[in-house]
Amino acid sequence: DFCERLKDFREMLGSMKHLELLEVPGMDRSKILISVRHTSMSGESLSDRLRQNYHIELEMAALTYVCAITTVADGEDELKRFGQALLAIDADLGTAGVAAGSSDLHRAGHFHGTGAGAAVHVDVII
Repeated sequence: DFCERLKDFREMLGSMKHLELLEVPGMDRSKILISVRHTSMSGESLSDRLRQNYHIELEMAALTYVCAITTVADGEDELKRFGQALLAIDADLGTAGVAAGSSDLHRAGHFHGTGAGAAVHVDVII
């Protein structure tokens, strides 16, 4: 079921070394917050990379984090693909050093969102 898929997905992200899955007490577990604060990559840069390299669209990107919204329509394959993309980016941050994308942080306060009308944001764009 969806709750089990979401639990497995969150466990998968627990192995990230640079990106961080944020756990907020009382927050809807279907919302996935990923922090970039321990890297020099901005949230917008992470969102752009997911869109361009992995065809994954997020709900929004802020300076230090991104937010994805999952729904019951997101199956095991979609969540696994999203998790593998985040793990690959996380691994790249380790091999390239966290200096990759450091100029992104100079855009302090920049916000990008897709708006409240878009609901499924772990969509795979083919």
